[in-house]
Amino acid sequence: MEIIKKPKFVMPPTKGATHELREWLLNTVYDRSHLKDQPGYKLLEASNKFNQGIYIVEGNFARDGYKLALQEASAAGLSTKRVIVYGVTSTYSGHGIFFTKFEELGVMVPAFAYASGPSQSIEPACAAA
Repeated sequence: MEIIKKPKFVMPPTKGATHELREWLLNTVYDRSHLKDQPGYKLLEASNKFNQGIYIVEGNFARDGYKLALQEASAAGLSTKRVIVYGVTSTYSGHGIFFTKFEELGVMVPAFAYASGPSQSIEPACAAA
């Protein structure tokens, strides 16, 4: 008999960052009292007490996504030495990138998310400094 695991969260079948996914992830992984929300960015969602950015990518995290994460960190006055990223997949890695797949957290991901993400021609939307 096969045991089917029920997902902890089902990612909505629409493109674009969803408030529900953001809230679920930040509340599940972190003690929110230690986070500062970072509104107004494409990927940057919050920062921790170590001045590190927490980024949520609803597709593939690639080199363009990393560049955008660094731009957003700089604009928010955060450290660029370490980025904490949650997403569907990652095709870019390196020292200082801590990536966790949504599936590892129990998030059911719709098929469209495997072909989308910030690796597709990004326009930086950093908040005004």
